Amino acid sequence: WLKRLSSGGYKDSGNHYNYFKYSGNENLVHAVVAAGLYPNIARVDHHVTGVPELWHKGKERLYFHSASTNYNQRLRKTGEEDWVVFHEKFSTGKRTSVS
Repeated sequence: WLKRLSSGGYKDSGNHYNYFKYSGNENLVHAVVAAGLYPNIARVDHHVTGVPELWHKGKERLYFHSASTNYNQRLRKTGEEDWVVFHEKFSTGKRTSVS
């Protein structure tokens, strides 16, 4: 796999150690794999009201569409950072919603 990346010009053919130095960081490896496999992922920010704020790519505010099964859900905080995978993103006037 590394030889293919080198032959395609995507990495140098030198020391391979730098490509594995984070392999022991499971949280980082999971985040990278999830980002590659699931581009439709949003970070959940929890509030005391129970209404979650969704953020896509760190800067785009998203909302659950009223037809979404998650619309009336009060998502519970389950870890340091929580994430939600959505099927599609679409604009409905002033806000961008997900289903």
